[in-house]
Amino acid sequence: MSAHVKAYDLVEACKGLGLGGGEEADAWQSKAKYVKSRLSGLNRDELIQLARNVLGRWDSFSLREDLRRFLCDNQPQLSLVTRQRLYDELIQLPNLPGRLDLATFLGELMPVDSLPSLELRFETFMEEIFQHTERNDDWDSSEILARINFMGSSDEFIYEFLGLLVHPTVREGTEQSDLVDALNRSLRVDGATLEEVDEISGVPVYGIVRPGVGVRGRPKNLIFASRGPKPEIVLADAMNNDVQIVRNAEYVLVYDRLMASSGLTWGDLIDWWTTQPDVTTENPDRALFLRLRESLMSQPEKWFFAAYYRLFKDRLPDWPALIPQVYLHFDPKTIRELAGRRRFVTQRMDFLLLLRNRRRVVIEIDGVQHYAEENGTASPARYAEMVRGDRLLRLRGYEVYRFGGKELTSPAATRDIVREFTDALMEGEAALTGE
Repeated sequence: MSAHVKAYDLVEACKGLGLGGGEEADAWQSKAKYVKSRLSGLNRDELIQLARNVLGRWDSFSLREDLRRFLCDNQPQLSLVTRQRLYDELIQLPNLPGRLDLATFLGELMPVDSLPSLELRFETFMEEIFQHTERNDDWDSSEILARINFMGSSDEFIYEFLGLLVHPTVREGTEQSDLVDALNRSLRVDGATLEEVDEISGVPVYGIVRPGVGVRGRPKNLIFASRGPKPEIVLADAMNNDVQIVRNAEYVLVYDRLMASSGLTWGDLIDWWTTQPDVTTENPDRALFLRLRESLMSQPEKWFFAAYYRLFKDRLPDWPALIPQVYLHFDPKTIRELAGRRRFVTQRMDFLLLLRNRRRVVIEIDGVQHYAEENGTASPARYAEMVRGDRLLRLRGYEVYRFGGKELTSPAATRDIVREFTDALMEGEAALTGE
């Protein structure tokens, strides 16, 4: 931080980051010592939050890597044995960056034009790359991996590096698929795999998927915001699993774009919304917000929805979209046609968040109907059915969070609960991604 701030601004900068203030004269004597003296006494959580605050103001590849390693307590998921196996595989590649030049390739992963060089004769890593790839061409794959500290990097950096190695802009065809297979033989031992998460011009894009995190498969045909009768669905192309709504389509919205592993943000939803028929481009955010809110029935649901978007309006459009009334299960038959028997406990969920790394978060706002009969009598059978449905969802990789309607007693109370929950959820998201 001290490298980015002048001595006369350091006192206020430290205060703005939550560090204690001090005397400007001390900052003039040594900026590094001034900052270091304010770090003593901070606990682990405070140091993590400080690092994130600093990264929010000044991007630093080195600090981000330090934070990633710190978050996993310096116990990476990828063991030294697996890293060595990956290294042994990669040094056999005759051209590590594939179709890209090395500066462009590494520039996708780190700020090569501002990182300092390890060779005293150069100022930046970019100059070092130019010397060894353009002037002399004397770096092979092993020297490149050593220079970027492949063996000592965070798990997240290695995952990003491997994903870039097999990106369509770098390599495709059998060269891509063969490398994916080779890397996966090593990765699977530590519970990670490169899997297809997107495509570009028909060529697969791969990303790391870890067990116990997220739901396998790519979301498609998100049917949500239902405000009327159940839609009737057919498979227009059964082999491609293409869904078509043949009746009651006017009561639901259908997000039919493929979603990448980065999840679904409010910006993504708005971009899709503006392409829908009869949607005006004037204030589309407001129009979509109102349309989604129309699908909510109970007051606690409406308060929850409004609180989420009001709390995080400054972070839109990059913030995850809170999607209401989503069909996660679907049975074409009605309860009457099934003679009262349910093949799915619940077909439509109150809210869904699609986060990075294929995390799917289901949010349920529970009223009395979840645990009691219509006359108000407690129903162990209804409760058992509800928790069975949650259990089945969790086994498929979904995260299920329930809120009692009695918790959400007013807009103010709901806002506090939503803030506490979302902050904790995104804290976990940051821990998973190392950011």
